Amino acid sequence: MKFKATISLLLIALLLLKCSANEENEKVTTTNLYSDSIKPPLIIKLERGAFHYDTFTLTDSVLTYIPEDNIKPEQENIYSNPIVVIITKEQREELGNLINNENFWSYENEYKAQSSCTSSISISISLGKKNKNIVSDDYKRDCPKGLYLLEKKLIELSGKDLKRIYLPG
Repeated sequence: MKFKATISLLLIALLLLKCSANEENEKVTTTNLYSDSIKPPLIIKLERGAFHYDTFTLTDSVLTYIPEDNIKPEQENIYSNPIVVIITKEQREELGNLINNENFWSYENEYKAQSSCTSSISISISLGKKNKNIVSDDYKRDCPKGLYLLEKKLIELSGKDLKRIYLPG
């Protein structure tokens, strides 16, 4: 609950800051940030398992990182702080190209790993009228490389070094 309130406040503050900073150069509103009438909205939700249990959510141009709920004070680090970032139109297009080039739309809905030491990933993608949900026991093994590449790109866009650590095995 605490993280949801923090993320909401961060998102509002970031959007207000973005709007006021661009007010002199260009009129920007929260409803038209990088939204072309030609481009359908892109929504991505990526959830990680194996010691992380965190979530990256992209809603068109707003990327949020939501850490695990049950972080103890002695465990606080970069992984315990929520993040809200506004990405550029070009970065959004890169994500759309990654999804299309890796052909996410043809992926299976579920991938099972052959190993017992896994690090799960769950991805939901919505682009216009296309929707895809993918769950994999492991983010890197026994599944398409696009799952790993999408996670890596969202980590890069977050501006923090939120790569997977403490992997099983």
